[in-house]
Amino acid sequence: MSTEHQRIARIRALFARTSPTISLGIGDDCAVLAASARARVWTVDGAIENVHFVRGLMRDDEIGYRALMAAASDIAAMGAQATGILCALALPAAFRDDELDALLKGYAQAADELGCPIVGGNLTGGSELSITTSVLGDVDEALTRAGARAAHGIFVSGTLGGAALGLVALRAGHARDGAYAECIARFLRPCARLDLSARLAAYASAAIDISDGLA
Repeated sequence: MSTEHQRIARIRALFARTSPTISLGIGDDCAVLAASARARVWTVDGAIENVHFVRGLMRDDEIGYRALMAAASDIAAMGAQATGILCALALPAAFRDDELDALLKGYAQAADELGCPIVGGNLTGGSELSITTSVLGDVDEALTRAGARAAHGIFVSGTLGGAALGLVALRAGHARDGAYAECIARFLRPCARLDLSARLAAYASAAIDISDGLA
């Protein structure tokens, strides 16, 4: 396995992206974001092995992809667009370079699909794999939960329960390409609805991320 500095260099090479919103990205003590006239929203989300995911059920690239999409979903629920991502990794001592490469590639793919650069983070050791993701975004006026009122209509952006069924199917040993393929894919590779966030403000009085469940 490579050293910490070698791994940081691998991360920097894979995550290097440019964006007009980023004045300084990976490589310094902090990232520097360009000033914005819009409101800035900021969220953080953790994915911990055997709490939020089980490595035996998922590939490492799927773990990375899912960790970022879960965090970015909160930005979408505020009606915002993501502008920068910070990633803090805690890696077990036995975590191999090829496993790290797969994890990073899944994470980077999610960032590319969101159109948002990864601008920095932290790398450390830990007793289990842990991924902490911070996502920053810009919005003209943030949608909050406070605008909900009695008699308002409630709408969701997709079909409920599919990802939960996918997890049940994986735990039961069903094949990924079998009868539960669509639900398994929804669990392994969820999509933060940033495609809808810019349009929400025109119609919604309140919004909430329900990736943890409708209840």
